[in-house]
Amino acid sequence: MKTLFYSILLVLNTFAFENDTVQTNLGKVKGFSKNGVTAFLGIPYAKPPVENLRWKPPIPPEKWEKSLACDKFGYSCPQPESSFTINIGSKQDEDCLTLNIWSGAKSKDDKLPVMVFIHGGGFYLGSSAQPVFNGSTFAKNGVILVSINYRLGPLGFLAHPELSNESETKTSGNYGLLDQIAALKWVKENISAFGGDENNLTLFGQSAGGVSVSLLMTSPLSKNLFNKAIIQSGWAPKRLRNLKNTESSAFPSMEDIGNAFLKHLKVKSISDARKRGYGNILNAWKETLYDYPAKTTGAESSSVNHIAIDGYAVIEPPYSAFSEGKAMNIPFMTGITENEGSLFSGFTGIRKIKDYENYVRKTFGTKAEEILNFYTAGTDKEIHKNLSEILGDSLFAGGAVALAKFSGKQQKNTRLYVFSYLSGRFETDGLGSFHGSELPYVFNSTTIAGTGLTDKEDLFAKKVMNYWINFAKTGNPNGKGVSEWKPFDISSVNYLSLKEGFPEGWGLKQKQLELFEPAK
Repeated sequence: MKTLFYSILLVLNTFAFENDTVQTNLGKVKGFSKNGVTAFLGIPYAKPPVENLRWKPPIPPEKWEKSLACDKFGYSCPQPESSFTINIGSKQDEDCLTLNIWSGAKSKDDKLPVMVFIHGGGFYLGSSAQPVFNGSTFAKNGVILVSINYRLGPLGFLAHPELSNESETKTSGNYGLLDQIAALKWVKENISAFGGDENNLTLFGQSAGGVSVSLLMTSPLSKNLFNKAIIQSGWAPKRLRNLKNTESSAFPSMEDIGNAFLKHLKVKSISDARKRGYGNILNAWKETLYDYPAKTTGAESSSVNHIAIDGYAVIEPPYSAFSEGKAMNIPFMTGITENEGSLFSGFTGIRKIKDYENYVRKTFGTKAEEILNFYTAGTDKEIHKNLSEILGDSLFAGGAVALAKFSGKQQKNTRLYVFSYLSGRFETDGLGSFHGSELPYVFNSTTIAGTGLTDKEDLFAKKVMNYWINFAKTGNPNGKGVSEWKPFDISSVNYLSLKEGFPEGWGLKQKQLELFEPAK
């Protein structure tokens, strides 16, 4: 009898919600349970942005009467085929404004901490359905994990005078950012029904997702939507295009780029553009950006080519807001991988020393000779390594250290890290601890994603993930089972190395970052 009782209890505890169904403010959603975690995939948080809703801010969906089946990921937002061969996890369609929830709560009264993840991909690639972003392990460890889709590329960030004129705010573009804000509002309003604490919400993102976090930490539209933040391999952009005002012929406004886009699409109006398929839209956007290169360092061009200073969602470049103490004063973590630039250097097309030197001189101006003397290339074979280091140091390392310093001035709960663990699977590929290589460890999704990592690597992943979980719960990454991670100190620029032993370091890239400071 006792055995039967415990068997029944075990079954009951496996299911977090009655019939895996939760009542939201729009209607019931039905997920599925497995191993004590209930997943709700593909929940719509906005109407499909199609036809006349293409290039408009997100609009809440209509209420539904019957229970909505949420047992598979929604569509990924349309995007070009990736040069990085990303497995986006689901088919593409413009009807893509959905989010996913993994919860281990036993009832809606559990009040578990919530983490909302924003995927990267340069604002034109990626999806919340990527296998590495599976939130099951977070949920098993007492955190509700939410991941979101947002519009990408020209469908998410096209600006145009016609679009600005038809808008209530007289702005256009930044639709992908507005999607993120709409998703956060949905979470704030509904997550308590899934057992979450709407007042304990950590926002985190990687790469363009990390840049998104910096934008949301400085946007007036996202006030009070989250109270902790993590930026992984992201930065706060120093310079963005204005919506309407062209700075120079080399730095046109986003509306100017929109005008050029319609010419490449071979249409005369936005109404005509709304009739074109998204494949045509993606191709015309690609051609447009060839004509208007961002002329910035490495991956930074992704934010320059998509985000507009519109005076509504984005008031000023996030770097300025952070430096002036205008960003959210909340517990904050940020960091980089040791070899951030290795994925990007090959896409510069630079193969010869002469081309390498010309690139540095064109990009860094008066600082170029000093940079070339530090990152010396004696042979053509050394160019890849040097470019990798320059791209990684100038943007990613510089961005993380700057953010940590700005946050550290007003927030004691600030931490800086460097992920330098090298999986055995990647030891021979020459990329090192590349951009994004921390993700399987943060999500502890190594088995789920089929990466075939060893038991030792899985143990390391658990320790890394614990820092993120502890931070989500309390605002402090320290706790049982992890090495101490000291708060960031501006004078020593201390950081935690996420590798075997988790040693502390100081003066992160100090000499290198001095090279990239503006000439006085």
